[in-house]
Amino acid sequence: MPWKETSPMKERLHFLRDHASGVFNFTELCQHYRVSTKTGYKWLHRFEEEGVDGLQDQSRKPHSSPNQIDKGRADILLQTKRRHPKLGPKKIKGLLELDRPSVNWPAVSTIGELFKKHGLVKPSRRRRKPHHPGFQPVQLTTPNQIWTADFKGEFKTLDGVYCYPLTIADAYSRYLLAVDGLPGPRHRPTKVVFERVFTEFGLPDAIRTDNGTPFASQAIHRLSRLHVWWTPALAAQVQVSASTWARFNPR
Repeated sequence: MPWKETSPMKERLHFLRDHASGVFNFTELCQHYRVSTKTGYKWLHRFEEEGVDGLQDQSRKPHSSPNQIDKGRADILLQTKRRHPKLGPKKIKGLLELDRPSVNWPAVSTIGELFKKHGLVKPSRRRRKPHHPGFQPVQLTTPNQIWTADFKGEFKTLDGVYCYPLTIADAYSRYLLAVDGLPGPRHRPTKVVFERVFTEFGLPDAIRTDNGTPFASQAIHRLSRLHVWWTPALAAQVQVSASTWARFNPR
């Protein structure tokens, strides 16, 4: 048996035919044709006002566009921009609003698009973010090359006590090595967390932190007690758990 051929136009005609029969409840009829009641009423009203022609698909183009600029206003905007090439869309609009307050000028974004269309805006050159002169980008290839450590702000717990979450992560694998809620960004509790993480995962080649306490101080080169403690000499003192390392760095 061949498939029944149908189209949106045929479905709408069948919908109106079944509605005119008076046999079906309107909500049930809409459910049968898999349209909302709002859509069903729309086709019903179009048929009543325009007949069969009203059932045709209409253009989706909006009747009015808030971003459309008529030629008169566009010419004024372009002339003003050419007289003041260094002014941006926002200042151009402000200037014209003072000069001609009775005119309804378009949005700043629309004015900007008009200037771009006519080649009156030079694309800004992207500037590289400044780095420290000694900064060298690192290509991460294995875990334990670089760890990142940071205190993620603070918040009050339900008992009204402040909690300072310390996070330690491996930069290569994004593996979170530790998340500990500490009573404050102080040396001793921070060192305890690092001792545990060093014992479990080993020592990284480098640790990146911000310049906050307890990672930095006002001493020479901003070194803190943690910096002094983070030395390669610790490598011989730290015993790494082989089973944990296997989980962290699977082959």
